[in-house]
Parts: sequence; C-alpha cells; structure tokens
Amino acid sequence: MYRCLIAVRLALVAGIAGLGLTGSSVVSSQPHVLKLYVVPLRDQETDASGRPLHDFTATPAQFTQLVAEVNWVYEGTGIQFSFDPATAWQPLADTDMNSDRTLFQRGNEIAAQHLGMIVCFLRWGPNPSSRTGNGNAYPPLDAGPVPPAVDGVSQNYVALPDFFGANYSGLNQGNGSFAAHEFGHYLGLYHTFPGWTDRQGPVYASIPGASTPSRTQADQAAIDFIAANGRTVSALDGDALDDTAPDPSPVLYQAHSQNVCSSREITVQGRIEGVQVTFTLMPDPNNVMSYFAACPAGSVPALSRFTFQQMERMRGTLQKPSRNHLLQPAAQPICSQLRDQIGALEAQRAALSEAMKGAPPQVKGDIGRRISALLLQINALRQELRAHGCP
Repeated sequence: MYRCLIAVRLALVAGIAGLGLTGSSVVSSQPHVLKLYVVPLRDQETDASGRPLHDFTATPAQFTQLVAEVNWVYEGTGIQFSFDPATAWQPLADTDMNSDRTLFQRGNEIAAQHLGMIVCFLRWGPNPSSRTGNGNAYPPLDAGPVPPAVDGVSQNYVALPDFFGANYSGLNQGNGSFAAHEFGHYLGLYHTFPGWTDRQGPVYASIPGASTPSRTQADQAAIDFIAANGRTVSALDGDALDDTAPDPSPVLYQAHSQNVCSSREITVQGRIEGVQVTFTLMPDPNNVMSYFAACPAGSVPALSRFTFQQMERMRGTLQKPSRNHLLQPAAQPICSQLRDQIGALEAQRAALSEAMKGAPPQVKGDIGRRISALLLQINALRQELRAHGCP
C-alpha cells in the first residue's frame, strides 16, 4: 500500500512539475541541489567482544531512502538534497562527540573542513542507557531577523539520531518531515512557536515540572506570554513570518485533551491584570517547522509543508556568506584552490624526479623519501577534491 501511495504521489508531482507549479509557488526547473556529508559516530571504547559500547545502526541504504523522503517534503521549494553513499558516508569513532559532550566544538571544526556540503552527525546522545531520538540545527546568524524568543547559535552542522526505528521513529520520524525540519533550521528557519523547545520553552517553562500541565495552567501561561509580548496572538508567531499562523505548540492541545487534526481551532481563557480575556488560535499542524505530527494521522505519517515565506527565507539564506558555500558557484573557488595546491605539489614532484636521474646514490634515497611525502600530500588533497564534489 505504501509503495502505491508513493507511486501516486510521484505521478501527481510529475504532472504538477510539468505545469511549473506546486502549491501556491512557481518552482524552478533547476533547483539548488545541496550535497550531504554524513558522519555516523560510535564510541572508541569496546566491549569484551570488541564492539563499540555505543554504535550507530543506520545504514547508507536507509539514509539514501531518507533523503528521497526529505526531497518529497521539499518539493516546490527550489531546494533538493543529494547523498552519495560511496563517498559521503564516513563513520568516526569519537566517544565525546557521540555523547554530545564535544559535538558542538568538534562538529563546527569538521564542518569547516567540508565546505560545499551539509555535514550531518548521527550520534547516540547524552544518555548512556538509551539512544536519543532528537536532532538539532540552528539558523545561521546572518539568515535574517532573529525572533525575540530565541537566541542566536553559530552551529554549522546538523545533529541527528543514529538509528531507524519501527513505526517511523528515529531518523525516519514523520516519514522524512523530522529530518526536513532540522535542515530547515540549518537553512534559516525557526519554529512556528516561540523558542527552541515547547514544554520547557519561554511560554510554558514557568509551570512547575515537566509533565503535561493542566488546562488552566497552560491557558494562563499562554496568556501571560501574550500579555508580555504585545497583547495579541501574534506573540505566539515563533518565526516572525507573516504567512505562518501563531502557534501555541502541542503542549496546549495536550492540556486541553484536544486533537488538532479533528479540531484545529483552540481557545485559551485567563486573566490579564485581573481582567478576564480569551484568545483563539488556529495553528497549522502540517507546517514542517511546527512540533505537531502532520494531519491526517495514519499508519504512514502525512508529509508536512513549508509556506511561501519559509521557502523564500531558505533560498535567501543560501545566498548568505554562512551558507553560500553550498552552491556550486561559491564552492568552485575551493575546488580551484585544491587543484592549484595539487598542481604545485606535482610540479615539485616532477622536479625532484628529474633531479634524481643524475643524483649520486647517497642523495637518491633522500629525494625518494621527499617524493613519497609529496605523493601522500597529493593523494590527501585529491580525497578532499572528491569530498567537496569537485568536477
């Protein structure tokens, strides 16, 4: 049944693409294709049988299928993703990164070595007894205005879980929408609700504990946030984009025991300075950057979507200095620089080879060692050329 649904969807996409339209936006016949470089992490320490204590279970084939699912989510945005399992799947044994302890620092360092690609780390997470199911990425600081409920973070990679679980869990949460959400952050998008998280975020963190709050608690927390941020429901517009609806996050629906798919409109009641007030909200559960599971609910998750302004923000972010290395024109200088370095080393190697012909025996050994060292450098630079996807 699932394959049939895919076939129907692809047929519809092909028909729409033939018109040059999808949704409300005109799509480019030549989208930006962004290359992914995947680093599955494992522990350096091993058990008695020699296996890493915490190891990834995702495979290149599974990740290839995930990229196809992500690309369905990004249909019509002018952005697609590519992944070459032969060259862009590079496991790394690093316990501290795998447990998130040094992922931020080392992650940015490794990302800087692979310009022209989005570096993705698949990691176990901080809890030794169970894998993490979450991911994280952040909009670059030059992407555009930062909404008031978040702070700027300079993170130039995407962190993801290291497994594909049953019933669309782990990397395949939301049938590709979860990974699409994290790539959306990397390309300049914020949540549709305020903050980096919901229950412990700026709206509901004042409610004690971490469990689902009562309806009264959640309503008053939302109203207090609205009161402190302009006194209109626009306070709950987490990304400050005009075409994404104010979003109180799933926390409010859980507190109301209300299913957003069957009853999208929700009303909060409480007080501002002693005066009784009500506000009505209608968030979009199918937006990629929300925390809702897309509607309609089913055994195969529905795909989420982006709004026109979200698409514009991502395409605009690709032109910024922090992300324009992903585009071929911006990546080309890196390729040229590597080729220039290889050319210079090849010239040195040729000169040494010529010098070796008439050198006395005692000098030939030294020249040979220098040539061998140059060949190692040349091969390393050629690997970098392949990693950057240089033609």
